[in-house]
Amino acid sequence: MAIFDGKKQGSDPLDGYLGRAAEVEGTLRFPDLLRVDGTVRGKVLSSKELVVGEHGLVEAEVDVGILSVAGRVCGKITVRERLEIHAGGRVEGELHMKTLALIIEEGGVLEGTVKMGTSEASLSTEGEVHEVPEETGRAEGMSPTGEVVE
Repeated sequence: MAIFDGKKQGSDPLDGYLGRAAEVEGTLRFPDLLRVDGTVRGKVLSSKELVVGEHGLVEAEVDVGILSVAGRVCGKITVRERLEIHAGGRVEGELHMKTLALIIEEGGVLEGTVKMGTSEASLSTEGEVHEVPEETGRAEGMSPTGEVVE
């Protein structure tokens, strides 16, 4: 669904584009898809998709359906459908995932507190580091279903 290298995947129309030299402060709402290559500070709200390009910086309270990051996002972040952190992308802060759809490419960074799922079945990985063995394809200390095993 994301736009990288000028190519759009999926069918959501592009609501806007914030270029590298642009800076926005305040509350930003959009109905479908927004790409940020500039700087946003404040709040970002949408039930659809926010794409942060490799030069993009979002320092905000973020609440979106899909978040795709090749730049940097910092703050209190709520993702309702899917989070993609691409190579070179960085997400920092307090992350609340409403689903378990988290994709981190090699070279992507996720730093902070992570809560996944509903409040009854949340998974917190604060302060935990799991190595991913090549032969299993999943992190040590995690079951095949993604649950933390002690």
